Amino acid sequence: MSSGRLTGNDVGGAEYLASIYGTERDKVNCYFYYRVGACRFGDTCTRNHVKPTYSRTILLHNLYVNPVFAGDAESLNRCKRYTPEQQRHFEEFYEEVITELLEYGLVEDMLVCDNMAEHMIGNVYVRFERDDVARKAMEELNNRWFNGRPIHAELCPVEDFTKSFCRDNGSKGCPMGSFCNFLHIRTLSCEAEERVQEVFNEYYDRLFEKQDRIKSRRKRRSTGTRKQNRSGAQGLFSSYNDEVLIVEEY
Repeated sequence: MSSGRLTGNDVGGAEYLASIYGTERDKVNCYFYYRVGACRFGDTCTRNHVKPTYSRTILLHNLYVNPVFAGDAESLNRCKRYTPEQQRHFEEFYEEVITELLEYGLVEDMLVCDNMAEHMIGNVYVRFERDDVARKAMEELNNRWFNGRPIHAELCPVEDFTKSFCRDNGSKGCPMGSFCNFLHIRTLSCEAEERVQEVFNEYYDRLFEKQDRIKSRRKRRSTGTRKQNRSGAQGLFSSYNDEVLIVEEY
């Protein structure tokens, strides 16, 4: 007969399941889907892929078509180097996409996979400042095309990529190469990073200009309200209506 005490791994029901959720010990939910938002087994995976109902991150599946992969991908996997022309192709893609995504709202991070595995090749992760912006972007992008192909966007369970990156992908070298199931990320040159920073500067300029216009309109309406208040009861009703308009517009 059980003594009723909890010992060792017997932490108890929900608490224990919560402690192992998204880890390799979790036999119910897919570890890789939880870590990178993608799994090589896809819909045939024997573990659950828990789709998020809200997230600040969206995943654009196979969006970047790397011209190298249409050629000698194996040699690239061995040498780990891109030619200047190949790097320029990637950076032009990055600048074009980040510029377009900023139309939806502030982008905190955009990562492009350098993995060759089918479920990860060309994947683009975009983390927005707010989850409502991410949802709007996802919904609208699913009705758009890029480079002659329909865009497949979905909310991604990953918001913190700390445990998504391959720890061996660097000076040590990943034994799995580009077929690793953890993220190998393409990097920008210093020149491209400066150009991307200019894109963000232009975004902030437009944002500040919009905020200034809103403040200016509110100030004009407020001035008009004060004048109307001097005319008595009718002015009070006008003031109330003006304030409602201001709030709705803001």
